[in-house]
Amino acid sequence: MNRQLQIVILSRGTDNKRIRQSLIVDTSEQDNVSSIKSKISKAAGLPLQDLNLIFGGRKLPTELPINTLLLGQSTCIFATVTPENNDTTNSENTTIIAARDVNNGSYFVYCKSCNCLQQGKMRISCSGCKSNAILLKNEPNDWSDVFDGETLIADCQICEEERPVSSALRHVKRNRYMRDCIICGETDSLIIVLNCQHSSCLGCFIAYIDNCLDQWNFIRKPSSGYTIMCPMFECSAFVEDVHHFHLLGIEKYRKYQRIATEKFVNLQDERQYCPYPNCGAAFMVEMFENENTISCPECLKLYCCQCRSTSKCNCNGQPDESTVLIKTISKNCPTCGVATERNGGCSHILCTQCRTDWCFICVKQWSTECQWDHWFD
Repeated sequence: MNRQLQIVILSRGTDNKRIRQSLIVDTSEQDNVSSIKSKISKAAGLPLQDLNLIFGGRKLPTELPINTLLLGQSTCIFATVTPENNDTTNSENTTIIAARDVNNGSYFVYCKSCNCLQQGKMRISCSGCKSNAILLKNEPNDWSDVFDGETLIADCQICEEERPVSSALRHVKRNRYMRDCIICGETDSLIIVLNCQHSSCLGCFIAYIDNCLDQWNFIRKPSSGYTIMCPMFECSAFVEDVHHFHLLGIEKYRKYQRIATEKFVNLQDERQYCPYPNCGAAFMVEMFENENTISCPECLKLYCCQCRSTSKCNCNGQPDESTVLIKTISKNCPTCGVATERNGGCSHILCTQCRTDWCFICVKQWSTECQWDHWFD
C-alpha cells in the first residue's frame, strides 16, 4: 500500500546555522532506507552519501524495510546531512531490531484524549525541545533504563544539547507468565507489577486506588510524592510513578492532585488557606516583617494572614484565635509534624498524613512501653 512519508531535513548553511526543511516522499511497501535516501537526494539535491535517516534514537541501516517501523500517519523521519568523512555516529548504534507484531508490545500509556489505557509505541524524544531528531549516546541495558528516562542520554539535532529522554509507565505489563491477581485470584492479560513482583489485574488495581483515594490511604515518599503501598498486606513496595493514578480518570486524578497538594502544604510553616467562601485554596507564601495582608493566588482577593479577616484588619498582628486553639488542643506527629487532635479513646494515634503509629502522651512512635504505660491515659 502506497503512502506519503514526511521527512524533515536538518543541514547547515555556509554560516554554520542550522537549516530545517520539510519534504514529502511517496513510499511503497517495497521501500527500504536506501531507496528513501535516494528519493530525498533526488528531490532536495543533496549528496546521497551524506544523508543519514534518524528514527527512535538511532541511525537507520540502509537495508531496513520502512514498513517494519510501524509509522503512524503523522510520524516523520529526520534526515541529517553530514559529510561522509565527518560522520561520527557510533557504528554500534546503527543496528535496529525489526518491529514486532503490534499485539506483542510492552509499553502502555494513559491517553488523555480517550481517557483510557492504551498500548503505546516507544518513541524517544528530547526532554528539552521534544524533538525526535536525536541519537542515543548509550543503549538501554535493561527495563529500568527504558522506564527511567534520566538514564538515557542523547544528542539532540535540534537544540544541539545532551538531554535525558522521556519515560513510559513502568508498572503496567503484559501477563506473559499468567500470574494470578493477588486481590481476586483471577488471571488477566494486563497486570500491575510493583518492584516486589506482587501482581494485580488492572480492574482490581483501579478499584484499590479508588478506595485509597476515598479514605486517603496515601503515604508521602520523597522520591515519588504521595503514593500508595502494594495491595499485599504488610508489603513495603509502593507505586513509584504517580502518573499511574490517571487510571482513575481525569476528574479523580485532579482530585488526587488537589488533596496531595493540600497535604503537602499542611506540612509547611508558610502554609495559608484562603478564608473566602467558594475558594479555600491552600498555598504557601513568603512572609515579610510588618506585612500581614496577602493575596490569594486563586481568587486574587486580599485578607489578613494573622486574623484571617477579609475586611479591614484590627488584629495588630495578633494570631488568629482558631490558630491559637489548634496549638492548644493538638500535638504534632513525631514523623511528619502535622497537627493532630485527640478527641477520645486511647492514646494510640495513627497519623492520617504519613500513617505513623505514635503515642499522644509522649509524642513518640508507638512502642510496647506506650502500650503498658499510656494506653488509657
